[in-house]
Amino acid sequence: MKTLSSQLFTLFILFLLCQPLHSIAEGNDLGHDSSIFDLIQSDEILEMTIVTDLRELIENRRLDDYLPAIISWESKNIEKEQFSIKVKPRGKYRRKICPFPPLKLNFSKGDLKERNLAKFDKLKLVTHCIDDKLESKQNVLKEYLAYKMYNELTPNSFRVQLVYITYQDSKNVFAKRKRYGFIIEDNDQLAERMNGTVCDCLNPEKEKVQEYHESLVGFFQFMIGNEDWDMAMGRNLELITNKENGEIIPVPYDFDFSGFVNPAYALPNSDHEMTSVTDRYYLGLVTDNNRIGETYEYYKSKRSNLEAILASFSPFNQRKRKKMLAYLNSFYTDMEEIIARKDENWFVLMKEAGRSVEPHVPVLQVSINQVVK
Repeated sequence: MKTLSSQLFTLFILFLLCQPLHSIAEGNDLGHDSSIFDLIQSDEILEMTIVTDLRELIENRRLDDYLPAIISWESKNIEKEQFSIKVKPRGKYRRKICPFPPLKLNFSKGDLKERNLAKFDKLKLVTHCIDDKLESKQNVLKEYLAYKMYNELTPNSFRVQLVYITYQDSKNVFAKRKRYGFIIEDNDQLAERMNGTVCDCLNPEKEKVQEYHESLVGFFQFMIGNEDWDMAMGRNLELITNKENGEIIPVPYDFDFSGFVNPAYALPNSDHEMTSVTDRYYLGLVTDNNRIGETYEYYKSKRSNLEAILASFSPFNQRKRKKMLAYLNSFYTDMEEIIARKDENWFVLMKEAGRSVEPHVPVLQVSINQVVK
């Protein structure tokens, strides 16, 4: 006769066997409030297929109409999933200049409800943009890493999932193509995680902007050499209003024009007399040396973690990882030079137009072999 403990153990095993694979897979602890992004999220590169009218999507990418599509994915830790969705081109600049536009994925709220998933039904897909397979891969992966670095700095950031996508034409006119991309979580889910709401506000009052996170954003954009953002216009920022105190927390996105990514189509910001995309120019709100010093101390405390994200990224070879590390470390070199000038205004120094970091690029202050464990 079985003991009570053995009976309970048997019941527990039966319970696990009855669960969907994705609910017990590592890193996918899905509950009632889980979303379609939570279902997708994995530590692996997710194999994904999108079937839709590719000719219509590419040739009429400036239109704002959705197209029917089927999306499916799977990985070692995630069972195969398939949804009927709608897709359309999104964005502004990339939508105009990219032969293959970035996409918005719109899931059916009814389908999500049937699968016990939360209401967040729209995801952004960053696509390969240009046709050159090697260059497009490099651009996508570098921008993905920029998001991952900001994730390391704060949970008040967009989560992303790297995917390797097969695009299949539903009318069999275009041949299949396989490219890297990454998915960005729904804006409303980001706001919910932050206990806030999405604010469609322009030129927010400085007093309402959370000082710590504004400085965090400004430093991050300076670190990756990105001048394609603007607080007053809300460009490439999601502004989240905290439900409790009304403070506005900026969350950055779209890093493809940064010196860190440095794609062939990026142009230096002529408004600030920049001559190279890899130049750095601080665009954060006016601040003092104390705030700059405190924020930089935090960035120094995170330096080894940021280096590890780049150094351990296996889709890139060692040469590319060293180059990324060199660009990251040039930020710390620049900041040390600024902080050393104790009697000067550091904010003004960080806004020196045309601060080319090219002389620092060959300098690698940390060996990649020391970072990779």
